[in-house]
Amino acid sequence: HEDRGLVLAALRELDPEQRSVIVLCDCHGQSYEQIAEVLGVAVGTVKSRLFRARTALREAVEAKIAAARAGQEGAARAQRLD
Repeated sequence: HEDRGLVLAALRELDPEQRSVIVLCDCHGQSYEQIAEVLGVAVGTVKSRLFRARTALREAVEAKIAAARAGQEGAARAQRLD
């Protein structure tokens, strides 16, 4: 459940355009054609937005994981010093 929370927090940080294509494709299972129709854009635009959105989501999740690890290491260090 912790992983899900990280992904949801990272998803909220995406631009609305990026978030919408990820939600429509990966959460609702819509095809590229269906997403293109909903958003009023070309299928190629959906594909490129989805690629960029997934990249941005991956980077945001990785940053959150790194921050969490750094926080844990800092807390562990502080305990050893006490």
